[in-house]
Amino acid sequence: MHIYQHMQELLSQQDIKTVRPLSVRMIFEDNHNWDAFSLANKEILRDVEIKEVNKMISCYRFSAP
Repeated sequence: MHIYQHMQELLSQQDIKTVRPLSVRMIFEDNHNWDAFSLANKEILRDVEIKEVNKMISCYRFSAP
C-alpha cells in the first residue's frame, strides 16, 4: 500500500481530535516509510534529496528523548 493511502486510511479510522498530532519523525520513520519510499522511487529521487532527508532523520535520532 502506498504511504499516502496508508496515512489516509489511518486518519479516516481515527477521530483526529483525540489522536496526538503527527510529527515529522513519525511520518518518516514509522513503518520504515522513508526507507520504503526511497527504494520505490530511487529512480526519481535526486541524490541531494536522499542526503538531506537522511541527515534530517539522523538529527532526530540523536535529539530524540
